[in-house]
This record gives sequence, structure tokens and C-alpha cells, in this order.
Amino acid sequence: LVKYGDETIKERNILYAQSSFFNLFSFPLVMGKADSTLLDLNHAVITEETARKYFGDENPMGKVITIEGATDYEIAGVVKSIPQNSHFKFDILLSYDNLIQRSRYWDDSWVSERVYSYILLAPGADVDALEAKLPQIPEAFIGENMKRAFFLLEYKLVKLTDIHLHSSVSRELEVNGS
Repeated sequence: LVKYGDETIKERNILYAQSSFFNLFSFPLVMGKADSTLLDLNHAVITEETARKYFGDENPMGKVITIEGATDYEIAGVVKSIPQNSHFKFDILLSYDNLIQRSRYWDDSWVSERVYSYILLAPGADVDALEAKLPQIPEAFIGENMKRAFFLLEYKLVKLTDIHLHSSVSRELEVNGS
């Protein structure tokens, strides 16, 4: 539940991201400064639609919304409407640090199906060499636990531009498009 003033609305599209989010993804800012403070602790970035829903014609910057009746978030940025063919959409984007502050589980868990990792490769990077090293990651950090639980954790690379139409990854953020 998200509260602003006397209005409380159930929001379904709240995502958490690290401060580097806007270095990787091209969600154009309408308001706010694209720097590392955009997703500071207790900051929120909202879409134009969400801004209109809560604030009407008022400038939302610096206004405070309360989520789940517990935490106040200052609006630090507004992004343009998210295209329908986007791999994922959000109404409200919060700092991943807020999630960790609520529960260390999110920082220490290697088996959550709700955490997605994105990497930006340097031009000319050897994708095959990187992919060959991916199995070593879970083995190095939770190998013994996986063996005891008969659990298999695999990482694979998928080009961001292929996800919307061609991804076969289970538990995608959005249903794949056509």
C-alpha cells in the first residue's frame, strides 16, 4: 500500500534496484538528476503516470510517499512512460538498500527467484569465455549447500534485446511479448 496525503493505493509494480540502475537502463528522466543519489536510501523514482495519479499537476519532486505504512520515501525522480515492449515495467522504483535494511535475507540469499542480475559487457568482451565461467559462481559460494540439498543453480547470459520476445527463462519479470 502506498499513501500520499489521504490517498492510499495498492500498487503492484514496485521494484527495487541498485544505484547503478540508470547506468544500465535507458529510462529517460523527466525530472531529477541522473546520478548515484537518485536511488539513495529512502528515495523513490516514479513514472509520469504514477506522478499524475498521486500528485495531479503538482511537482512531485521532494514530496514524500509512505509504503506499507512503515517507510517514507522522497520522490527523487520521474521517468517517462515505459514502453510496452520493455523487458520490465515499474510504477515505483526504490533503492535495493531499503530492501536489505528490512531483511538481510535479500543480501545473503543465492537462491531467490525474485532477484535479477544484469551486467554490462565491455565492447569486444568474450561472451563465450564469460559464459564458461558462470557455473563456478554458485559452486564457489554455495556449492556444499547445493549438494546437500540436491539443488542446482545455474546462471546463463541472455541479451537484453532478446528477453522481451525470445527469453525462455522461468519466472521472468514480465510475460514475454510477441
